[in-house]
Amino acid sequence: MKTTELDLDGLKAFIEKAIKLGKYPSNTGAGYSASIKMAERALLNDEPKTVEYLLGHLEELFVRQNVNLSPQSIPIYVGRVKTVLSDYKTYGVDGSAIYGWNRRKITQKTKGAKEGEGRKIDAQEEVN
Repeated sequence: MKTTELDLDGLKAFIEKAIKLGKYPSNTGAGYSASIKMAERALLNDEPKTVEYLLGHLEELFVRQNVNLSPQSIPIYVGRVKTVLSDYKTYGVDGSAIYGWNRRKITQKTKGAKEGEGRKIDAQEEVN
């Protein structure tokens, strides 16, 4: 299957599956889903709802969609979409590829936390 044939419904299903399988923490998956939905809402009726089209028009879609986004936050949303689209192309197109996707947890201390104090944050990193 070519990238141009991948629709956004498949991408959204991939994010949900990745959350259920523990490939994304729930808050990360929710952030990816929200970013995809924001870009999708900006699509006009005559624009295709495909991964390829989305990739080619990301900045434009975020600028068009939401006047409440600051110019500084647009690259963050664009980065989230690019990350999840890359994961989708690598692990979501082939239905079994996601099961071989190994991600390891990295624990980081929050800023200002002393040894043995403070809340820890779990991040995910891909292991190749």
